[in-house]
Amino acid sequence: MRFDIIQENIGYREVGFGKELTTTEFYQFAKRLSNILEITYFKKRESFNTLFWDFNFHNVAFILHYDWHHGVTAYLRNKEEPSDDELQAFDEMLERLKRFN
Repeated sequence: MRFDIIQENIGYREVGFGKELTTTEFYQFAKRLSNILEITYFKKRESFNTLFWDFNFHNVAFILHYDWHHGVTAYLRNKEEPSDDELQAFDEMLERLKRFN
């Protein structure tokens, strides 16, 4: 699975999965991601060209985000000051994704 780590100056990180997906391809991608990470999505918020799907990985809240212009990203729900457990879950998610690269 191809992905990039996007890191902001303040230390915030997210996983970028590319900008070339259509909405239909996003749904297929989200299903594949749920199989890889063994997660279930809940609290889906959708508008015309933007989707936010919440999920938990290792008991830590994440968001899978799709935007028609900016692509697909996944990030910690807590963007302000993530705890050590949240950062560890983020790193574990990356390790699992690397196995499918």
